Amino acid sequence: MTLPKTAILVLASLLLTPFASKADPGDTTWVQTYTWEAQNNPATAYDNPGRRWFQFPSQQDTAYRKVLMIHRLKCFEDGTAGNLGFPCGEWDYLTYNYLFDHTGLFDSTALFHPTHLLNDADFDQASLVLEPEGGAPADTLIRLLATASHEFDQGSTVWTSLVDGPAEASMVLEGQTRHQWLWSAAELNDLGWMPGDSAWRMSLPRAGNLAASEVARLTLRARWTSVEALNGMVTSGWTTLVDGPVSVGDMAGSWDLDFLQPLVREPGMNLLLDVALDGVTMGEGTGLDVQAFNVADSLTQFCEPSSMGAARYVRMDGNDRMEIDTEALLGLDTTVTVECWLRGDAAALPINTTLFEGVNAANQRELNVHVPWGNSGVYWDCGFDGGYDRIEQGAGEGILEGNWVHWAFTKDAQTGVMNIYVNGQLWLSGNGKDNVMAEVVRMNLGGSAYGDVDYYGDVAAFRMWDEALTAETVAAWMHRASEASLAGHPEAEHLMGAMNMQGVDGEVTQQGALAGWMHGDAGRRAFTPREAFLDAASGDGRPALVLQGGALPLTAIGESFWAEAQPVPPMSITEWDVFGNDVAWTDLQYGWPADLLTATVTEWGDTLSTHMLEGPVVDYNNEELAYWSEPFEVIDRYELSRYITPYGINLTLDSDGWAWVFDVTDYLPLLKDSVELQCGNWQELLDLKFAFIEGTAPRDVKNVTAFWKGIHYLNNWDATILPETYTPGEGEAMWRLKTRASGHDFGQGNNCAEFCYNTHSVKVNGVEQWSWEIMQECADNPLFPQGGTWIYDRAGWCPGAPVRTEDLELTPLVAGQESFDVEY
Repeated sequence: MTLPKTAILVLASLLLTPFASKADPGDTTWVQTYTWEAQNNPATAYDNPGRRWFQFPSQQDTAYRKVLMIHRLKCFEDGTAGNLGFPCGEWDYLTYNYLFDHTGLFDSTALFHPTHLLNDADFDQASLVLEPEGGAPADTLIRLLATASHEFDQGSTVWTSLVDGPAEASMVLEGQTRHQWLWSAAELNDLGWMPGDSAWRMSLPRAGNLAASEVARLTLRARWTSVEALNGMVTSGWTTLVDGPVSVGDMAGSWDLDFLQPLVREPGMNLLLDVALDGVTMGEGTGLDVQAFNVADSLTQFCEPSSMGAARYVRMDGNDRMEIDTEALLGLDTTVTVECWLRGDAAALPINTTLFEGVNAANQRELNVHVPWGNSGVYWDCGFDGGYDRIEQGAGEGILEGNWVHWAFTKDAQTGVMNIYVNGQLWLSGNGKDNVMAEVVRMNLGGSAYGDVDYYGDVAAFRMWDEALTAETVAAWMHRASEASLAGHPEAEHLMGAMNMQGVDGEVTQQGALAGWMHGDAGRRAFTPREAFLDAASGDGRPALVLQGGALPLTAIGESFWAEAQPVPPMSITEWDVFGNDVAWTDLQYGWPADLLTATVTEWGDTLSTHMLEGPVVDYNNEELAYWSEPFEVIDRYELSRYITPYGINLTLDSDGWAWVFDVTDYLPLLKDSVELQCGNWQELLDLKFAFIEGTAPRDVKNVTAFWKGIHYLNNWDATILPETYTPGEGEAMWRLKTRASGHDFGQGNNCAEFCYNTHSVKVNGVEQWSWEIMQECADNPLFPQGGTWIYDRAGWCPGAPVRTEDLELTPLVAGQESFDVEY
């Protein structure tokens, strides 16, 4: 049981306007509605009865003197209630039996929307710079890097592939590029480099004019591997040997890279080296040309993350979304694949997140992924038919946070299979998922369809297919992102769209067919050479390998500073207008606050300088748009009955279950022809039938009107439950007020509901006419033995018992009046 700060009271009341008449006995007509046979589902242990239509007597030729509603509950025979571990479950829930009267009348709701949204939210006034001087602003983070310089004062050994003279070819090491090269154990043996030998330096022999004056940051990493061929970039398992600036302008014959730690030869393993160059300053000449050998393309890979059309990623930190153009999704029906690369924000996760969500015209979920939810579970929802198909599984931090991980979500409604693949491997599968997808009319990446649940982390290479890709296809193509590289995909004709987060901050960029309009302050980032891995290509050259080591050298450790730009993402500013019964944005721009200060800071927390943003300032004064919703049918909800489900632990209900019988004769005008009902909860079996007993009713009910209904809080009762005025219609002669109230949870004083002896009363025309004590003797309940605290007296809340209905006769108090007031 929860203990909230406020207690609640659930109230329903009806005003009935009958005539008096004589009653006679007659035959009985039975109407069966919900059946527990239709609900008993061992696979899920429950099936929500939901809102359903049923056919009732027309009442045109037959009069009924009484109508009884028999609500029967029983426990599961083949499963457990709500997977709680008990056939009857630990219920203690409110159960309503609702009837929905479709009046045939239509209404609209007055709606309002701001003329502008800033960061996808309302605001009053804002001043932005849309075109900053010098381009998009960025903070600068100063990092401290270590460098090494070795002197082999005790001699050294050189292991070189140039024993027969210069290499046969040359290659250029370009800036903003990542290279990976593989040497086999046999090749290392040929160099004379034996297991256990330590290398402290790598030399790249120059070829031609070595014209670069400096490399601002070079990162050399190594790892030992049993892999014999490269297929894409290797992204983990590295040991950093060099990371800092390298001056190459004064090198006579080679480019020497001194290691921060030794590279020790491991027996029987192949050597993989990774070199990333950042900030290459070129002088006159041919560039960073080094001697190389032509090798098989399986021994060399490279990435150019700054090249034209290279994939970027978007960083989302909450309240960010990329709006998908649903016109591109019209082909979705039975099969789908949604895939992307994710790097979750370890500082934020795990919390409740939504990676993407698409809904249909009825706002029902068709596509959705939580990765993760707050319980670290991953959820894949797809296809709606009274509910959505779902598969789910708990995940660890390693695939949710801090690392680039490829996720692919597939469904084939024809086979009923839903899959989740992680890094190209099947991670979770579900069967019997045959809901097809209806037309998706609204979809966001980076948050839910209406932006109330967000994603926190980085997203790259997002794409959608109208085909369920196989595991082999996902694994073979997950590292491909660019439009050109996908041209040879075996399912290219089924690609609905791909988003590679093109463009730069401050620019409105359409990400292909899916559009991906960015709302919020998500920033687009380029992969650095050290982290690039998408769209790797094979080369045909590998540098000559020259290593030097042996004895421990005399080492001087130096320090250098690396200035890392950290772009400040802009905020979206959208302008909106009314189109019929809806609003849509008509203009999208991006800007930065006019008072923004960018800063240069060190990684140890010192602020070195700040700079004011400069550029033309645009002022926005927000206003309000007024419009009307789509017309909707007026549907009045009436409560036929209410009871509290029993504490089911230790409770045994036989094969016939337990029945509650309610006299619903007063609702007779509503119980005819096609009737829409909603009954029960999700964790019990329900059988509901009606007995129409023929004869002349004691009263001919002409009209039923609902005054107060819903959940109300006791601490503001007088402000929300107001007097109701009723004007009798033609031919009305008698009136009755029916009230039903149940309270739950604790509280203090006038805010106490469940365990307080409060007095309830009704006033007519301002004068109190009835009052009663709501506390009930729960131990008198014939449904026993129950588990839990069912025997304690409670205020309108006895587990396993109906909620008491008060029938209050108004006729003597209001007869002959043109109108009258009632107040609870």
